Amino acid sequence: AGMGRPPLRALLGAIALATRSLSIPLTDAPEWQACIAAPAACTSLNVEAGGISGPVPSEVGAALFALETLSLASNELTGRLPTELGALTSLIKLQLHDNDGFSGALPSELGQLTACTSLSAGDSAGMGGTLPTELGSMTAVRDFFLQNMRARGTIPTELGRLRQVRIARLQQSSLAGAIPTELGAWTSAVSVEGHSSPSLRGPIPTELGLCTSLTNTRWYNARLAGTVPTELGQLSDMATIYLNGNSLTGTVPSELSRWASATYVGMEDNSLTGFVPLDLRAASCFFGGTNALCLLGGRAPSCSTDVDEVCVSPPSPPPEPPAP
Repeated sequence: AGMGRPPLRALLGAIALATRSLSIPLTDAPEWQACIAAPAACTSLNVEAGGISGPVPSEVGAALFALETLSLASNELTGRLPTELGALTSLIKLQLHDNDGFSGALPSELGQLTACTSLSAGDSAGMGGTLPTELGSMTAVRDFFLQNMRARGTIPTELGRLRQVRIARLQQSSLAGAIPTELGAWTSAVSVEGHSSPSLRGPIPTELGLCTSLTNTRWYNARLAGTVPTELGQLSDMATIYLNGNSLTGTVPSELSRWASATYVGMEDNSLTGFVPLDLRAASCFFGGTNALCLLGGRAPSCSTDVDEVCVSPPSPPPEPPAP
């Protein structure tokens, strides 16, 4: 094995067989050696950015059943994730992200990880397939990161059962269809992103107005259509919202004036019309270009120069005469 870490299959295969034949370099983390010595008592295995490659062995489920933390992130792992990961029912944190060699879909058996509070499998560009409906059984999950994957099909309505979610990242995918109305049950969520998914279409669900903890949501560069729901005005803590690059129509609802904390409101590249609500102009940045929008009176907020027209705006002062 030299001074580098052994392949993951050799390491965990040795654990599964409870053998002592594998030589572990002294430079490795103590928890590695602890897992080799007593796999049944191993609660944490972190091999993040360890330079390891190859498939994740199926033996991991039987050998390390006491694991609470498993991080395989930022390596060169390949192949399909084993269904046996579902046997790790004590897992609280599962980190699989940043492994472009992964292929196939997430195993439906991950739904058995009902104690897991953090699932991170994003930034693994080779992973695709449909999202299992069984993920809706991971009801303890708070961090739900599935961004930048080749996931296809629709967003499962069962994800509405994840009522403890605080941060959800579904962006940069091939997910299609409508945003499920069931996501309105994510009342603890502070950040939800599904942008850069050009096959998403349909209306913005009015039920998102029930997610009253939201401070950030991003659904730009998709194919969302219909009007901006007035119910979004109930999101009084909203700080940043990106709805640009869609096919939204109608007016900007006056109810959005309740976004007293807004710092960035992106609505450009839609087909919106009418006036920007007065109080919404307090946002540090309001982007509304390529719509037929105008600001009613007063000065435009900073960063709003791409609003098509500033209506009833006072004339600009004449330039100062040149100094003598």
